[in-house]
Amino acid sequence: MSRQTGTRLVLLFLSAVCLLSLGLPFVYRAGSDVWLQKRGTLRPVQADALSAQGQAVPLAYALYRNRFAPATALETSADEQQVQQELQEKLAALSAAGTLPEPVTKRAGWIMAQQPADTTRKLENGFASATWLVLPEEEQTAYAVTACWQEKTDCVVSCTVSATQIPTDLAPNLDAYRSYLGLDALTDWEALPSEEGARAWSQAGQLALACRWRDGQFTLEAKSQTEKPWNSSAAET
Repeated sequence: MSRQTGTRLVLLFLSAVCLLSLGLPFVYRAGSDVWLQKRGTLRPVQADALSAQGQAVPLAYALYRNRFAPATALETSADEQQVQQELQEKLAALSAAGTLPEPVTKRAGWIMAQQPADTTRKLENGFASATWLVLPEEEQTAYAVTACWQEKTDCVVSCTVSATQIPTDLAPNLDAYRSYLGLDALTDWEALPSEEGARAWSQAGQLALACRWRDGQFTLEAKSQTEKPWNSSAAET
């Protein structure tokens, strides 16, 4: 066999190897697709995945999904009448459910009756929020009512009211707030210590609830997070 013939055979062999190596990924992918279709797509369970019980509770699942959604929207100035109507409706629902102490309800009503210095609103990821800000001329302190709610259910997931003289025992209000949100279906609620009100945690729902008063602000809040707050400052910031 001549040297030219040998060289040609070597080149043909190398070409065949190259073609085979290029084709293997496609063969593997085709075989993998067939296997996955027969077995179903198997995905590893994430460490922070929400439990089946939590996924069965609509609001818990919505807050969980919202935790991973991009947050880019900002509150912008909005129509006074629209913001006033929305906030008054949300406050009325919270008050009727027993979540707001009477002094907070009265204070919120007073704030909403004042001429606002600014009214803002935001829509993002299925949730809406609005703020009514008051700056009394005779005082140097600002007062505000702020609320965030799920658009689909109108459930308020956070509400802050500038208020003083709050009752020290807010546990009944927190219990009422949990029921108002439809979260009683979660069976593992655990009361957490708090120097500023009442808090609770559900691992199944990955939810921290708070009803607190601090620095002249009364706050109701339902927050989705991976782990139980390990101290009061972790959950109340």
